Amino acid sequence: MSQQREVFKQSGTYLVALWVRSCWGMVRMIWPALLIWFRPSLSRPSWVFPVFIALLLALSAIWAYLRYRRFTYGFEGNHFFVEEGVIKRSSLTIQADSVQSVFTEQSLWMRMLKLHVMKMDTAGSSGQEVVISGIDGRAVEQIRQWHRQWQSPGQQPVATEAAEAEKEPVQAIRLQPIDLLKSGLIQNHFRGIAIAVLFVLSRLDWMERWYPIDLATGLQEAEKTVLPWYVWLALIAAMYALSLTVVLIRSLFRFGRFQVKPSEQGLLFSFGLLDLQTRELKRNQTQVIQLRSTWLARKLGVQKINLRQLGEAEASRGNTWRLPALPNEVVQQIVSTTFPYGEVDLQKPPIDPSFWWRTALFYYLFPLTILACVAIPWMSWRYITAIWIAGALFALLHSYLRWRSFQWFLGRNMVVYRSGWRVRRDQVFAYPSVQEVAWSQSPFQRARQLATLHITLHTHTLIIPYVPADWATRVRDYLLVKTSG
Repeated sequence: MSQQREVFKQSGTYLVALWVRSCWGMVRMIWPALLIWFRPSLSRPSWVFPVFIALLLALSAIWAYLRYRRFTYGFEGNHFFVEEGVIKRSSLTIQADSVQSVFTEQSLWMRMLKLHVMKMDTAGSSGQEVVISGIDGRAVEQIRQWHRQWQSPGQQPVATEAAEAEKEPVQAIRLQPIDLLKSGLIQNHFRGIAIAVLFVLSRLDWMERWYPIDLATGLQEAEKTVLPWYVWLALIAAMYALSLTVVLIRSLFRFGRFQVKPSEQGLLFSFGLLDLQTRELKRNQTQVIQLRSTWLARKLGVQKINLRQLGEAEASRGNTWRLPALPNEVVQQIVSTTFPYGEVDLQKPPIDPSFWWRTALFYYLFPLTILACVAIPWMSWRYITAIWIAGALFALLHSYLRWRSFQWFLGRNMVVYRSGWRVRRDQVFAYPSVQEVAWSQSPFQRARQLATLHITLHTHTLIIPYVPADWATRVRDYLLVKTSG
């Protein structure tokens, strides 16, 4: 029996926006010819320019009307279809089960017209496969209701013990201006400093006129030609402040009005000062959460977070959704909503102490010694020895702190893995995202009954080095049982 087919169109107000876009598209397409044709040195009748403007407006209006008339979308049972195209017609049909999320965006002029851009993430696609512009809020809600009605039972939110225990209603969380300031502050620090230094070096000729020096006298008179240290420091600080200001303004425009509130299936995000975007984070579709925090971010109480959402197909690599640096309480709510697990007691894996000194020896000290031997003809022994000692101390300290930083937690439905001492990286993933678990042994590890555990996910591989071989075997068997279950 055939199912009823419901067909809808874009809002009539969107026809004005299509007209403006068509005009701008035609101007961008022929702008080189316009520069040649309307150059001041070329004589032409006075009526040419008005006729050209009228013709441009008329053609763009006809094209916009044809695009509006030929664009339709709608439902046919559990199928969603989009048909568009004036010269070349295209038709796209997707099932409700393959739709991962439905979210909207609103630019400044769309908010003035009360219109939305609706986007759908589908399984197996690297981006948004369905994009419908120029629909009102009623149409967006109608599409969301269709998705909730026809989604498969496996996509329905599953009640867990931890979720049932949380009886108190969760209030919407909004970022304060100080939170946006912290988010922008920890971004692009080293890039800002590099830009500042390169700008100052590129403007030496300008500084020579502003601060009289002679740059052509050579290294012998370096003390006379180099700017005072406080002038260099002031210029670098000024450029860094300018770079930081640009980052803060960009963070404000991109993530202003950031809000997180609970929804029926997870969390609903909305952000954007000018271009308002809304996205829904579902509990059962996020497989990997990656948290990243530097020393400065930990002092400010914020973390960067990446959400990896996977499709139904096993080979699908899904989409990575990168959020700004958020306060720790917001991050905690996102993680606990996605993987309800209660308290997490991170413990150190039984990594053998030989890991840190062997890492320092073979990955740092040995290459550093080779570079020192190569540099002998060009540098004195004094400088080579000082550099080698400083590098050796750094290698030993870095390897030791890296060995101390490994932590993890095996939960009922997910795994938490932490690594890194300068940049701390926390990864939370569900057992279904584990693709393969294996362990390997080098000759040194076999002699000491050690092994390296490899946990392969959809996106990358986690490595836990230098653990006891029997412990690695038990963890491998446990992960395989949880994955198959």
